[in-house]
Amino acid sequence: WTSMSIGRMNRAIALLASVLVCLCAHSLTSVNSLAFGVHKANISSCSTKSCRNSSWKLHGTSSSESVPTKPNPNGYDANTPVVLVGFSGPGDELYRLSSGLLNTLNPELALIDVNDDASSNSMEFDEEDISEEFSEEQIRQMQVDGSDGNNQADEGETDLEQLDKMLDQGLLDGRDVITLDLSSSEDDDDEEGTLEILNHLHNNRNCLVVYINVDPVRGNLTPRDAALQQTLEPSLIKYSDYEIVVMDDARVYDKKSPRNWEDTIVFSLLHAVCHAKAPRVIVGSPETFTTLGRETSFLSLSFGDVMDAAPLASKLCGDVDAMELRTDLLNPEITSDRREVLYQLQTLRGMCRAHVTRAPAVPLPNSELLLEDVMPVVYTVRTAHQAGTWPDDEEGIKGMFELLRLGLRGGVTVLDVESAWDATLTDELLTLAKERYGSTLILGSHHVVGNTESTSLAEATQLFQNCGLKGRAHAAKVVLSPITAEDGTLAFEAGKARDAEIGRSDDPTDVLIPNISLVLQELGQQSRVLNERFTPVTHEALPFIAAPGQLSAREIMKRKVLQRLISPRQYTILGHNIDYSVSPQMHNAGFRACNLPHSYQRSDYETVEEFVSTKFFTSDTFGGASVTIPHKQSIMPYVDVLSDAARSIGSVNTVTAVYHEKGSKTGNEDGDDGDATQKRTLYGDNTDWIGIYSPLSQRIATSSGDDSEQGTILILGGGGTARAAAYAAQKLNCHILYHNRTPAKARELADTFG
Repeated sequence: WTSMSIGRMNRAIALLASVLVCLCAHSLTSVNSLAFGVHKANISSCSTKSCRNSSWKLHGTSSSESVPTKPNPNGYDANTPVVLVGFSGPGDELYRLSSGLLNTLNPELALIDVNDDASSNSMEFDEEDISEEFSEEQIRQMQVDGSDGNNQADEGETDLEQLDKMLDQGLLDGRDVITLDLSSSEDDDDEEGTLEILNHLHNNRNCLVVYINVDPVRGNLTPRDAALQQTLEPSLIKYSDYEIVVMDDARVYDKKSPRNWEDTIVFSLLHAVCHAKAPRVIVGSPETFTTLGRETSFLSLSFGDVMDAAPLASKLCGDVDAMELRTDLLNPEITSDRREVLYQLQTLRGMCRAHVTRAPAVPLPNSELLLEDVMPVVYTVRTAHQAGTWPDDEEGIKGMFELLRLGLRGGVTVLDVESAWDATLTDELLTLAKERYGSTLILGSHHVVGNTESTSLAEATQLFQNCGLKGRAHAAKVVLSPITAEDGTLAFEAGKARDAEIGRSDDPTDVLIPNISLVLQELGQQSRVLNERFTPVTHEALPFIAAPGQLSAREIMKRKVLQRLISPRQYTILGHNIDYSVSPQMHNAGFRACNLPHSYQRSDYETVEEFVSTKFFTSDTFGGASVTIPHKQSIMPYVDVLSDAARSIGSVNTVTAVYHEKGSKTGNEDGDDGDATQKRTLYGDNTDWIGIYSPLSQRIATSSGDDSEQGTILILGGGGTARAAAYAAQKLNCHILYHNRTPAKARELADTFG
């Protein structure tokens, strides 16, 4: 692993397009002789077995083809490499992170060492290592003597121009990592050139830049590197979007400790890349309502140091969907040091990793792989006048916004933004979040504390409007303080009133978003039971609660069931000869993990008529069914409302029962309210097309109307699955070719779906 100029790397990478090129830079001499590391891999070629055995939990399918990438709306070009920049200490942090990132994504990737021998001025390759990957002619071309000038840059071409050429020619793409290690340089005059390149990669080439911030003392940086890091850090922060803090993790490795290299550092880097390159979450979108789903909850930590919660981690993570880092409750020596705050966030994720049960997997960019065991984090700086402890004088509010920006750099899932503070600072924060951190959800919040009179319904409704942050908040949270017992449900009523206002409004900033409606203290505990989404909870094992009146997730669910806010439902898989199905095990495990009082079973019937005549189907406890062959078409006459997908595809694989009082109405995706004279409405949907659409949408670009940009999909067959595939292809706006043994069936598909 040696230094190498861009000109020499250009030739090496052009020849080794599908292998890992190991070029670790330990010096940055000048802008005209830049040395840095480029790590290249085809991340889609990781097999399922090898991924599952790797240091991160990755699941996916094997593929030897490259994955086409699409521009990312968060400000990063998905076709450009990830850039790691920073200073390494004795732990060789940047090299370990960059090589570990690629080796984990593709552990079976061939490894070729490129040695820069100063005495011979030539690159040497181990033919034994590459003989199976390249022809003899290619190997001879790799053995280039530097004196012939073939591997040098064009005359007068700067390193920056060479780098642009490599990017333009596709020699570096979204599956690569560029490492800028600034440590151990003997030349102190290279800062301007370094920052010029970093600025160019970040602002002009739209690369995702991650600052690897090694603590100068605990990371044991040299005095020269520590001083230069302090000088350059404002610029390194300016020209990066995400930040990983390394203390002594690379030098002191304890697998049993919650703070270890793999969980706290490596895992955080991979999460940052996944989070940064994830699709933007649009305000009011289904993704928002999924993340902040019904009966979800997050645990409010109340420790001065996250490490204090480590002994309780297995209990705390068991029945919640996210963790809240209350930054205002951290010890002052932590909140006064930006490295310590970020490290608390990394420690929290690493601590929860082994105990996560309800968190969704996170997709990897440009890949079909998934990163598991990522606990979503709600990042909060609660001020003193909002039921918190953070100072809310002028300096305190400026400090609060600095901490909120730090949360964005840490890749938090949800950022809590209080709606009551400086409009200019709030606007700057929200603009930054929208432009560069679109996968972070903004939670607009307001807490009413210290009031001596009850808040009126109109005032509480206005607070929900304020928490919408003029259409830029993904969710609104209003917390009231009760004066009388009647105030206990006021927030819930105000949230519903605000939803009704939005339904009547023509203002484009009025978007229906999830509401979190709470009232403090014991008088307000019923509000936590009534709240439908993302309820803040405590846990019996915590030494004290983060807010007065908080209940545990189990206690809330128990009260919901007792009050019949959640009625026990029975679900089933309907089909014939389905002893093989593991759906009951899957769904019942999910119900247990979410503390839901439901059950799931098999219903094996030769005909649908047999099933619909059973007490199971006709009872008030029937919640729905997964429908498989041979009943997907024959169940359709027995549902009340069909989705557009079910009508178009001509089959139903999901039946959902919605209960309501006779005479009331219940909505659905098509605006059809069903039969208001019935006690329940059965909705029929087809989700097969989603299973086809989702992976394809990650691998092909949807058309904007230009025929030349449309992809083409070939569908073999003419049955139900073919119809689902055609519906998915139609949604992707692609050309469709049909092939079937019976031409009439292919023609029917073409007539229906185009």
